Amino acid sequence: HLALVVSADPPQSAGDDRIVVVSEGGVTRSLAPSPDRLPQILGWTADSSRILFLEQRGTRDVVFAMPLQGVPEAIFAPAGAMSIDEAGQ
Repeated sequence: HLALVVSADPPQSAGDDRIVVVSEGGVTRSLAPSPDRLPQILGWTADSSRILFLEQRGTRDVVFAMPLQGVPEAIFAPAGAMSIDEAGQ
């Protein structure tokens, strides 16, 4: 699989980016939206089940894990970062 960030075509506004996965044969699939819709991909987990990405919360970067099915989960939020609930808010 290949993961990349794409924006609307044509671009609508800042904060409308999504993570897309390209599978063998070129099949693409958009994943669940990230909390701020401005993900910065870091890579895959060791078992290739989730994509790690950063998004800002206030002045801090929070690390999220995006499963191939489901919603992203915050896995590291430094002190001073705003809290994130189940809805990603």
